[in-house]
Amino acid sequence: MPPSRQDLVPEAALLDLAGPDRTAYPLPGATVVLGAAGTVILAEAGDDPGAACAWNHGEFRLRGPAPGPVSTRFGIGCTCRPPDDRDLPVHLAVRLGPGRLLHLGLIRRVLAHGSGSTMDSCTLWFDPPLSDEVLALVRPPGIGPLPRLPGVEWLDHVDTDPCRALELFVTDWYPTGPATEPPPEPPRSVPPALRAFHRLAELHPGLLGRQNFLRRPEHYRAVESGDRLVIGDENQGCRHWSIPWEPDASDTDPTVWHTLEEEAPTPEPEPLSRFLLHFALYEAPVGPYIAWGSGPTAEVLPRMEGLLHRVPLRSFRSPSMPSEIHVAPGVIAHTPAASVPEGGFHVTARHRGLLRPLADIGLTWGRFDG
Repeated sequence: MPPSRQDLVPEAALLDLAGPDRTAYPLPGATVVLGAAGTVILAEAGDDPGAACAWNHGEFRLRGPAPGPVSTRFGIGCTCRPPDDRDLPVHLAVRLGPGRLLHLGLIRRVLAHGSGSTMDSCTLWFDPPLSDEVLALVRPPGIGPLPRLPGVEWLDHVDTDPCRALELFVTDWYPTGPATEPPPEPPRSVPPALRAFHRLAELHPGLLGRQNFLRRPEHYRAVESGDRLVIGDENQGCRHWSIPWEPDASDTDPTVWHTLEEEAPTPEPEPLSRFLLHFALYEAPVGPYIAWGSGPTAEVLPRMEGLLHRVPLRSFRSPSMPSEIHVAPGVIAHTPAASVPEGGFHVTARHRGLLRPLADIGLTWGRFDG
């Protein structure tokens, strides 16, 4: 009889679930056992982002690179789906001590990533989610010191010198990239704030975007009317941003125009210098730990503002659903504006512990990596 979910099970009994002819494959933090009757994952309790671990209440993550048979069993693709060999169950257990393995149950969905035929990582979902008590057993709270965190001193310059705020933020929060050929010098029609942005992007290539993108100067193009330059694109390709085409823009901080497909352009709430800072905040590569949820804005926002600092910028690209950004060292949160009765909150953090103060602020969390 197969073990029930969250039973303490002897290792031999778990291995039997894979069948008599089975092979064990070690991965960082776990052993994956493949057999004709099923797959068994035996993981160590812990919270190492570079090794196998329970990531949150509903996810477990494997780290590779994985041997060929493991990669084949889980597959590599871009969509969540049931495991391959659907008739074969995938059991997950975590070792709590010598001879003590906690059976977390059957895996319901997998999403494997890799290159070629090698699996580099795999997210596995179990259902129902783990309780707080069980999660604390299999992923004990970390007790080590926090890593060095990017700061928020740049906030002091947002109102008075947004270009300086951008420079300080990007230098502290964005990684530097490999040395490349510098792009061509922007034309004289490019305002100084955008020139400064591109100088930063030479050192920090990720500044040009991960979801939405700002173009390199050689890829600017004029709109049909010829009076504006397209400088950036929304990730689905149906929106773009443009600025006025001015023969000499050396002293200007122009309006940024937002265009949706064939509709008439609308002005962004912030001028170019502040728009660029907001873009950098929106695209910032913060960290692997995520929390998102929803709740009544009027109740939740004051509690969040007691923990984070509001960035004094008006929302961009979302006139129908205005949003705000709140920050703390190593944390960026996207929140609904105070005028929105109820909305979604999305937080990313450099360390899991940075999310934990937000656990009980009144949101219904759909995901919480703290």
